[in-house]
Amino acid sequence: MSDPTSSPSLPPDTPNQQYVSVKPIVAGKIRLPLRIALYDYRDQPDDVAITAPAFAFLITHPERGHVLFDLGIRKHCEGYPPVLHNRMHDVFQAVCEDDVADQLRKGGVRPDDIGSIILSHVHWDHIGDSSLFPNAEIVLGGGTKPLLSERVYPENPEGRMCAFPEGHELVFVDFDFDSVDSENPSFSNGTRFKRISPFATFDRAVDFFGDGSLYLIDTPGHMPGHQSALARIASGVFMFLAGDLCHHREAYEPGDKLTSEIMYEDLKTAREMVKRLIMLNKANMGVVVVLAHEPQRLEEGMPLFPDDVRAWSVEMVEKRRAEESALVKL
Repeated sequence: MSDPTSSPSLPPDTPNQQYVSVKPIVAGKIRLPLRIALYDYRDQPDDVAITAPAFAFLITHPERGHVLFDLGIRKHCEGYPPVLHNRMHDVFQAVCEDDVADQLRKGGVRPDDIGSIILSHVHWDHIGDSSLFPNAEIVLGGGTKPLLSERVYPENPEGRMCAFPEGHELVFVDFDFDSVDSENPSFSNGTRFKRISPFATFDRAVDFFGDGSLYLIDTPGHMPGHQSALARIASGVFMFLAGDLCHHREAYEPGDKLTSEIMYEDLKTAREMVKRLIMLNKANMGVVVVLAHEPQRLEEGMPLFPDDVRAWSVEMVEKRRAEESALVKL
């Protein structure tokens, strides 16, 4: 891995920089036991918990249209593999009355107009029901590809992942920078995504639209193929959509709580990713981090679809900068 402290800053605006809008959607809720989120609570029972949203995000590019980052939970929690039933209902007590497609329609966005569904990873509380978006490709981290041949229900009756519906193109983001074309180091293997390495405090990222408005970042650890997104929403202001990079605010801000070992397939890598998020967050006052299950953002008044987060995020950034300036003067 690269030295995460060598260049923690984010790419600056370019001339005629494009920005995306981001509109969060609460696509269901779960009970999140703290023993799953933080190491300090590892011996606590499941009812020592917080009620947490399952966030999805509508991202709109001014020229390229709508994409979704994550889909949250399926409506009424239906259509999941049987092996997940007890965990979903007994441990997580998942609920979802209006899924992403429902909420988009109510807000005036047609599901048919979604061009891409970017999934942070393929756990049940993130994949929703992609069949409701007939024209969308499904964009997955490259590390997900091997999982689709071994964990998918109903081909595997004990599988914990839902098969993706037929007719959807699956696009695997190639974060394998060892295969970069020497004649064109920004691209390789025919991928349409421009690669960036390193990317601030992380090793590898791709420029999704090719204009610096939306980046996908390789953030493994929670499970293979996990990716996060960084949306440029105003000049010098970004929203970091972390997915399940970690599961609690205190793990990254102030960053004094160690993540639990329960929810991470590669714990060492997962904790390294959290360290890099902490460094990114501290080094860049213009970044607003949102975890997939972060109720604090709702408590802080983060706007929800059909409203976008630009004005709120600018206000949050200005507040952070003012607080930092006050500390420097002490």
